[in-house]
Amino acid sequence: MQRSRVSIRCLAFLSIGSSQTSGRSCRSRSNATKNTGRSSVDLTGVSLFHKAFKQDGSFEWDLVVRLFGEIGTGQVLRVHSGKGPFSVVRAEDKVGSDYYMFTGQSRYMWNNDYGDASLLWQPSDKVTIDEASYDPYPPEGAILQRAGSKLVAPAWVASRW
Repeated sequence: MQRSRVSIRCLAFLSIGSSQTSGRSCRSRSNATKNTGRSSVDLTGVSLFHKAFKQDGSFEWDLVVRLFGEIGTGQVLRVHSGKGPFSVVRAEDKVGSDYYMFTGQSRYMWNNDYGDASLLWQPSDKVTIDEASYDPYPPEGAILQRAGSKLVAPAWVASRW
């Protein structure tokens, strides 16, 4: 797989409804990966990682989810935190994605305190396919967009933050 064909496009901090146990709003964090190439890409064997920070500020790359399946040219795979089901994702949060997966874990993967980074990694070849990071404390409700190697809030979101 060529690095330039698949890239991390955005990270969203979105509300997905109310918790059944607390009644409070749940937050979904989702990562969108886009095929920017000219042909379909098989994601089988590719893993999505993030930086898991320790109390001393150091970090380790932590597995978010192992990807699978094929995405066509221009298509987007969105990986949501949580166990699903798909029906809990609001209609407006589904816009712009062609395929969906859940991490299968109820804990959030993406850090606020230290910022975080998403890493697409192909373990079999020990190849980094793509990496993008964001700064600490992104605005709630923001969909961070790719700008170079960073994920940043659009100017209109940042200005009201």
